[in-house]
Amino acid sequence: MIKHKDITEPDPFGFQVRIVRRGKENSRYFSHKLWGSKFKSIKAAIAWRDQMLIG
Repeated sequence: MIKHKDITEPDPFGFQVRIVRRGKENSRYFSHKLWGSKFKSIKAAIAWRDQMLIG
């Protein structure tokens, strides 16, 4: 499995993104079922993480 910074797969059903900025934790879960596939959920997780790091 490819490693992505700040992204983990806590269970076989989705990815968890956790980012701490300015002392505040932001997190979001990306379900494989909700996004349609494992590939789509990791793409969404990466996009969300990158957007949070920009803002």
